[in-house]
Amino acid sequence: MSCMCTKPPSIRIPDEEAHTLNTEQRLVVESVLSGYNTFFTGPAGSGKSHILDHIQRLNHLDLEGRVKKKIVVTATTGLAACNIGGMTIHSFAGIGIGEGPIAQLISQVMGNKDATQRWVECDILVIDEISMMSAKLFDKLSLVASKARNNDQPFGGIQLVVCGDFYQLPPVKLKLEKFAFEAKTWSKVIMTSICLTQVFRQGQDEIFCKILNQARVGELSEDSISILRHHCDQSPSPRSYTDAVVGEKEKNSTSFKTLIECKNEAVNRLNVRELAKLPGKVQSFNAIDTGINERYKAQLKYCAAPEQLDLKVGAAVLLLKNLDYTSGLVNGSRGIVENLEEISTPKCDGKTHKFEKFILPRIRFVSSPESILLWPFEFQIWKGDQMVASRRQIPLKLGYALTVHKCQGMTIQDVFVNLNDTFEYGQAYVALSRATQLKSLSLKGFDPKHIKAHPVVQYFYCLLASASIQNHHIYQKSQNGIVSNKTSDSPLTNDQLILIQKNRREAEVRRSITLGLCPSLASLCISLSQNSDHIENSSGLNQISVVDDSSHNDDNVHESYDSPQNRNLEQFSSPSKRKCEENEMSKKMQRLSLNGFH
Repeated sequence: MSCMCTKPPSIRIPDEEAHTLNTEQRLVVESVLSGYNTFFTGPAGSGKSHILDHIQRLNHLDLEGRVKKKIVVTATTGLAACNIGGMTIHSFAGIGIGEGPIAQLISQVMGNKDATQRWVECDILVIDEISMMSAKLFDKLSLVASKARNNDQPFGGIQLVVCGDFYQLPPVKLKLEKFAFEAKTWSKVIMTSICLTQVFRQGQDEIFCKILNQARVGELSEDSISILRHHCDQSPSPRSYTDAVVGEKEKNSTSFKTLIECKNEAVNRLNVRELAKLPGKVQSFNAIDTGINERYKAQLKYCAAPEQLDLKVGAAVLLLKNLDYTSGLVNGSRGIVENLEEISTPKCDGKTHKFEKFILPRIRFVSSPESILLWPFEFQIWKGDQMVASRRQIPLKLGYALTVHKCQGMTIQDVFVNLNDTFEYGQAYVALSRATQLKSLSLKGFDPKHIKAHPVVQYFYCLLASASIQNHHIYQKSQNGIVSNKTSDSPLTNDQLILIQKNRREAEVRRSITLGLCPSLASLCISLSQNSDHIENSSGLNQISVVDDSSHNDDNVHESYDSPQNRNLEQFSSPSKRKCEENEMSKKMQRLSLNGFH
């Protein structure tokens, strides 16, 4: 675990309340309950949603005299918000799509009584899937909050809790935007950063965990590439999803694979086509939506449960809620519609007793020996302690295919991943990490070039892992094992400046090589980095320590950082080509400027 805190948590959770949390997760919850602005991150399947559940539940307890606070849970996307029972950050903030000038957004919020009231009443603001928020939006939200609350502090003095993995899906307009951690406000408000390391989703498959750790940082080893190639589907053009993914002998069993695609069009076509192939009549289940007003009710369009669910006997489905962890009935569990049963329940209108008849699906899940009659479930959206909207629907969706974006947060036992249309950083990693074990993973269109991590994200996590420098603070190991943060009004020392410059130069080297930029300038950066090493050694700069109780995860990351010289640097064929590539590199370096790190 890598952790950087201003001070140890002042709130201690009773052991009986923390028995389902590991040491890392417990530290996050205690830091938040202690009132610290906290960023926690980690790989897919490390329990980030589990932590959010505990924060909300324990907020109601009287812990060492702590007063209950109003927590507002938000996320950067509608689907992520609905998965955690919250709303989108845009809706909470009252900023629409948030793309106007800051003066316009402030005027828009201040002219909206409900939006202003939401900001004023909020004590703790949670923002999930922070990786998809841009630096510009992060700074805008801080200014809007300060104005709405009439408080000049960042985010108007609200306690901020942000979580997510920057190695996963980035901001939509990444070519034009920077990551949230590059925002000017980030360094002023985030003073506790905790990196989770223990992975639960693939915890029993050490080889798969190692491959995913490498894929996350964009550094697959030759052995990992060979293993993934072995899991590639060799058929050039399968006749149908059923033949390619389910298999002839398994069409009537639950042993099917869920196809993960990169684009919506392919997913929608395949789900409709496969359902149409089944014999029998379609049974439609229509959701019942409620909300305290139309604005909150409109948020239900992002709900994971569809407004209309069409099923047939034999249809492949995915569960959309955690029903029973012990039986493996969790979000993403696969099943087959075994039957559509007519149910009668008594209905009393005060005068007569009648029986109401309706249809429910009986599902045979892969993880459960017995079939289960599935009743409607209420998907809720909360604003603090108030439920503002809900959708009542059978917690299922067709399980033939999903997009990478729609499967984020899911645990799927058997997956067939098509990487042919991969177009974004982190997209392949998100898809691969849905699987629970290597033997249940099938691939199509695998190319090591698809497994890529953004160089700026690599640099950011390198800083977190080494605890070497963040926000121009010095981090030192405290007696209790937590990295404490010592700030000073005095200027940085020469040794500290050398360390900052060295980290930045090394980051430029990694970027130039990763992005295929000008090799000659990359070599110059390597030379500068080596000179910096000589200066550093002669100055006797002490290495700053970090808490790390993980036995794996980061070894492969540091190995790639330590040896940029080992990368293959191509030679130029002509001076004109060299000049052209140098100009292109200069432009890209400007876009990837490290000035966002404060």
